[in-house]
Amino acid sequence: MKKLFIICIATFLLFGCVSNDSTGEAIKSNQGSPSILQENELIANSQENLITIDGKYYFTEIENFGPENFTTEHAEYINSQGTLTRINFQQKPSGLKYGDFIRVEGLISKNTSLSENILETAKVEILPTGDNVIAGVEENRSLGGQKTAIILVNDVLDPNYHPYTKEEIWNEILNPDNPVSTNSYYREISYGKAWLSGDIGDIYGYYPAQTQYISRNLNAAMDVIDPDIDFIEKNYRRIIFIFFKSDSDSLNGNSYFIGLFPLETDEGIINMGVTMNSVGNNSLSSVQATRLIRHELGHNFGARHSGSYDCGTNVVGDNCYFFEMGDIYDVMGGRNPYHFSEITTGKFHINSIHKEMMGWADTTINIGWFNSGNVLEISNELNNFGEYTLKPLELPTNGIQVIKTPSFPYQYIGEAETAEAKYYYLEFRDKIGFDSDIEQPFVLLHLRAFDLPFDEPFWEYIEGSGNSLQLIGNNGSAKELTEGEEFIDELSNLKIRINEIGEHYANVNISSFIPVCGNKILETNEQCDDGNLNNFDGCSSTCTIDPSYKIFATSQKFNGNLSGLSGADLKCAVAARAGGFSPNAKWKAWMSSSTTNAKDRL
Repeated sequence: MKKLFIICIATFLLFGCVSNDSTGEAIKSNQGSPSILQENELIANSQENLITIDGKYYFTEIENFGPENFTTEHAEYINSQGTLTRINFQQKPSGLKYGDFIRVEGLISKNTSLSENILETAKVEILPTGDNVIAGVEENRSLGGQKTAIILVNDVLDPNYHPYTKEEIWNEILNPDNPVSTNSYYREISYGKAWLSGDIGDIYGYYPAQTQYISRNLNAAMDVIDPDIDFIEKNYRRIIFIFFKSDSDSLNGNSYFIGLFPLETDEGIINMGVTMNSVGNNSLSSVQATRLIRHELGHNFGARHSGSYDCGTNVVGDNCYFFEMGDIYDVMGGRNPYHFSEITTGKFHINSIHKEMMGWADTTINIGWFNSGNVLEISNELNNFGEYTLKPLELPTNGIQVIKTPSFPYQYIGEAETAEAKYYYLEFRDKIGFDSDIEQPFVLLHLRAFDLPFDEPFWEYIEGSGNSLQLIGNNGSAKELTEGEEFIDELSNLKIRINEIGEHYANVNISSFIPVCGNKILETNEQCDDGNLNNFDGCSSTCTIDPSYKIFATSQKFNGNLSGLSGADLKCAVAARAGGFSPNAKWKAWMSSSTTNAKDRL
């Protein structure tokens, strides 16, 4: 039904759609050429409308959260000097990445059954420019104060539906002194590195509009509010649209786009991040609406979905059950994978994989909201397996908060044959702050994976991105490791043991499942490991305990015939037993004969 809502509003025209504008350098009139028209039959009869646009490539997902299912709609755009134009690729060029500069030639679609006019592309070229870093970062997108405008929109058919005052909206989202506000949430999970700012004067509305339409059309939404707001003077970095509808309990949202992007306003172009949140008639403080707003902001800050990976009675493997938002301890997931209508969280911390990606403060080391010392990569190759202490994910620290180690490249995650697991991430969750509702502290495991099926073919075009998969048991519960528990992945040659969980720390041991003798780490099936491969030093070259030798001298003197070497050995055994040594030990006398040296007898 949601798709029917989208296509039924067919006659509402797109504000500011692209045309043959000879005044803008980035939009060029072009009478076209037969060779271009032959590439796209859709525009073969509309040669006079062929245009060329230079700009940056972006895309977004519109997420529809129904009571029993979840669907997404994808939309791709070119941003030319702050003007967004939706595009439909006839053939996407190989290697295209989010934020790349492109040149597009094509025609504006005349299909009035769509809510947006679409540029049907006949030819696409990736422009040779060095500014193709993820999201085309002009400034640090996700760090520091985020001056925020909140736009309240109600449905044109019910213009008097004003479910909240601006003061209530401010308290729920922006109030820094409200410990459960969205502002406080992002300040905590970013360790004070990112927060929302704004007062009641930064909340605008209510604006009556066709909410089902403009909640999916940023150009139309901006046309409604732009005359009332000087975005440049206010220096906004984030816009949060909230759409209310008295006769609907459905929720959907999307994020335009990842991070900040140039947006044209009446006053000029400004870099902003925008989220759309349709809450219907749901309470704004409900777990559903709270999760939606924080979830979409998470996308805007740079996070992807956090899914779950259920391998049943197996530890992990290929062809396990994948659920897109099944991570029950992450606001980027928050859906019970076996009871979809059950939203498990609107507050838990974003997991360590996403926190590492947040901010993109340094694209060479990519530590996001973490400090450089918070993330430790270990592996057999780095020869740094061993015992480590994890600090809580919830608190700022100079200690280790994340341990990442390579995983076996498991294939066929979900339904995508190209999916591939890359790393395990270990994080310690404590009963602190927005994680205070967990039952007990535990170590949580995630897989970082790439090219998952629900993203195809969109998210794969972001460099460095990767989805997180929470490992879960066959009963749908998270794989939470508590004190004394182990996780073993034979194919990854990995063994994780939780030695101890104390007050605000977890001591973990990371080792090879297949032991490596001589690395000074006591691993599976090893009796000892003294850090070398020498024999006769107490620990053998196969990491078994060397036989121990004891030597004593008898106090009794022996003269004459001892009955040969065997008789001398017997006398040693009797003396040893009398001296309290083990009766099970085998004793030999340090003696030689005409045929045998003493040292060769031992």
